[in-house]
Amino acid sequence: MSAVPVFCGACGKSAAPESRFCEDCGTPLKTAAAVTPDLTSAAAPVIPLPTPAPAPVPAAATAPTTAPAPAAATARGVVLRDTNAGPGLVVVDGRQLTFTLEQHWRSPTSAPTVNTQVDVALDASGQVLAVTPVPESVLAKEKLDKMKDGMNDLKDEYLPKLMVRVDQVGKPLLIAVALLAIAWIWLPAVSINISASIVQNLTMFDLLRLANVSSSLEGMMQSGTGSSGLYGFLCVVAMIAPLAHVFVADKRAAFGLFAPLAFLVLTGLGIYLKIRNLTSAASESMRGFGGSQMGDFAGAMMKQALAAFSVGYGSYIALIVALYLAWRGVQKVLAAR
Repeated sequence: MSAVPVFCGACGKSAAPESRFCEDCGTPLKTAAAVTPDLTSAAAPVIPLPTPAPAPVPAAATAPTTAPAPAAATARGVVLRDTNAGPGLVVVDGRQLTFTLEQHWRSPTSAPTVNTQVDVALDASGQVLAVTPVPESVLAKEKLDKMKDGMNDLKDEYLPKLMVRVDQVGKPLLIAVALLAIAWIWLPAVSINISASIVQNLTMFDLLRLANVSSSLEGMMQSGTGSSGLYGFLCVVAMIAPLAHVFVADKRAAFGLFAPLAFLVLTGLGIYLKIRNLTSAASESMRGFGGSQMGDFAGAMMKQALAAFSVGYGSYIALIVALYLAWRGVQKVLAAR
C-alpha cells in the first residue's frame, strides 16, 4: 500500500508524508487525512449542453378546395298562367318565370291554377327548380300572423295615446258615458205587453225611429225599419256632449254635462205629446164617422192600448246616469265661477 501524499494548505505543493513543514513556504503541514483533497465530494461544474433547435416542419401542401355550390333559394310567388296550353308562368319578386307541369310542379293532388300562392325554388342563376303550392293552412296562419302584427302595431302606437286620453277624461265620466250609450242603444227603453206571454221591447233608438217614420198612430204602433232622423242625431249629440269640456277650452263646454238629462226630458215629453195628439185625432175621426159613441169607444180602445206600454229598465239606467252627469255639471259650473 503506497503512502498517501500530503499537500500544503497555503501553496498547494506536495510534501513527503513524514514532513511536518512545507519545503517551499515553511507552512506547518497537517495530517494526511486533513489535507487530502476530497475528490469524491467536489462537485464538478455542470456545463449545460445546447439543446438542438427542432427541425422546421415543412408546411403541408394545401390542396385546392372547391367552394360548395350555393343551396337553392325559395321565394313566394303567384301563378299568372296555368299549364293547360303550354308552360305555366309564375311571378317571383317582380320577375316572370316559366315552369312546366312535368318538370317543376310539386303537387300530387292539384294542378296549377291562376292566382295560386306557390313556393318557388330557384338555383344560383335564378332559374326555376320546383314550384310547390302553399297549403291553405299555411296561408291562413300567415294571414292570422299578419293581423296579429297589425294589431300589435296599432296597440303600440295608439294604446299609449288612448290611455292618456282616458286619464284626461277620467274613468268615472268615461264609464257614465259608456253606460248611457249601452242603455240607449241596446237596453229596452219601453216594453209592450202584447199578451200574457209575449212582450216586445223597444230601445231608445227604436222609439226615436217610430216617432220619426210616420205621423199617424198606426205608424207609431208598428215596429218597422226606418231612420231616426233628427231625433237620432240629437241622441248622439247628447251622448258625446258630456265629454266636450275635456277637449274644448271653454267654460261653456261644461253645460254639455246637462245634455243627456235635457234630451231625456224633451224627447220623452215630445213623444208623449205626439202620441196624445194622434190619439185625440183618431178619436175625433171616429166620432165624425160614427157619432159620439163611436168616438168614445175609439178613445177607450186607445187608452187600453197605451196601458200595455211600460217603462223598461234601460230608461231607468239612462235616467240615473243623466242625473249623475247633471250633478257633475253643476259642480263644474260652480267651480268655474
